Amino acid sequence: MRILLADDHPITREALAALLGQYDFTVVGEASDGEEAIELARKLQPQLVLLDLSMPGLGGLEALPQIRDAAPECEVVVLTASGTEEDLLPAIEVARRLLEEVREGGTRGVPDRIAHSLSAREVEVLLLLDEHLGTDEIAARLYISEHTVRSHVKSLLRKLGVSSRREALEALNQARAA
Repeated sequence: MRILLADDHPITREALAALLGQYDFTVVGEASDGEEAIELARKLQPQLVLLDLSMPGLGGLEALPQIRDAAPECEVVVLTASGTEEDLLPAIEVARRLLEEVREGGTRGVPDRIAHSLSAREVEVLLLLDEHLGTDEIAARLYISEHTVRSHVKSLLRKLGVSSRREALEALNQARAA
């Protein structure tokens, strides 16, 4: 797995890189602030970004949507040593929403057979399509651009072997009924 580290403390980046290297993960880049993380994400297209919330200049939370735009296929894990509510609550809210969607299962969840073929972000987009949201509404909900939403939709359509949003929702409903 190709990983980008974004933390303003060089010792933390070095320790994470050493730890990840012991488990055969490849650290493809290191950023010391949000702006550098966005630039490296665009250039390196990592599979995972480990992102510190509190960095000088552009912080992790502010950089997150731009990292998603720069590398739409990557997953982002937010790291923080801060225990303040103002740092943690926005990140916790995003995590809470994702966990609720996963736990709901039943008619709202995404069956494993579909979920395993999609990235986590594509699953999010599919669930929002299932709520009959438009591209602009999905972009606002996920803090990404409309262009990025269209890219995720195109990718999930290809992976599901369908040619329209309607067909993707039909495939989702058929998998739920199976």
